[in-house]
Amino acid sequence: MDDPERADDRNRIGDQICLYCADISGFVYSDQTNSLDNGVFAFHNQDIACPYNIPSQQALSFCIHVQNRYRLNKRYRQLLDNPSDDPKYQEQLEEIKVSVLIPSLDDPIALICDSVKLCAEAEERDNRNEQKRMHGKPLKYGDVIQLRHVFSEKFVHVDLKKTSKHDKGKFGVFLHKYDCKAAQFRILPKYKVNVEGEYVRAEDQVVFESVQSPSRFLHASKPLTTFQGLVSPRSFSVLNHNHGDWLHNSVDAQDGTLSKNY
Repeated sequence: MDDPERADDRNRIGDQICLYCADISGFVYSDQTNSLDNGVFAFHNQDIACPYNIPSQQALSFCIHVQNRYRLNKRYRQLLDNPSDDPKYQEQLEEIKVSVLIPSLDDPIALICDSVKLCAEAEERDNRNEQKRMHGKPLKYGDVIQLRHVFSEKFVHVDLKKTSKHDKGKFGVFLHKYDCKAAQFRILPKYKVNVEGEYVRAEDQVVFESVQSPSRFLHASKPLTTFQGLVSPRSFSVLNHNHGDWLHNSVDAQDGTLSKNY
């Protein structure tokens, strides 16, 4: 049975958090909302207890989301991204019609688009309802989550097709509106003192493993200012730290800090 006195130090679905990299004394952030400037960076030379010159609190904040379904939205994006003169377009249309159970393969293209769009919108509604239903649920080791950037309302993605601009040995991390497997991360304990199935608590050290590419983890390289995906694990440790009216329940780390933001 869980100790009632420790119930409040558990991390939960819906919490807003900040990521702090101790090695470069920087908060992970992005202050852009357009589709071109979607990188994730570290606002360095910051004191975790007293951040200054921060462009926006929301630029540093990430909301913990449940694992979203994405198959139908992915199909719809693929349909929109391929013009009719593309040699793969008709092949993709046939695949989409089958995947969303459209009965006739002779439906006009406009009808196919409308049908796929309706299915994608229904999937988005289901995801929003699931987030509401699971709001406040304590996180456990082994849970798969997504991190939504509060300022841009985009999800953190690891791009296995693009390397970091500053470190070619690591993959890039970006922000995108859509859901996909690249936006899903498994919370794992850094040390064997905790095991999967136990609650994730303040003062725990955790790592975020990519679901799309197991054994790769979120990482901020020193002394670079980009946020990246790396092969070797880098831990985030959770600390209770009072930031006054701004931040509570900080997470300090060897490489970064996760801070709960109310």
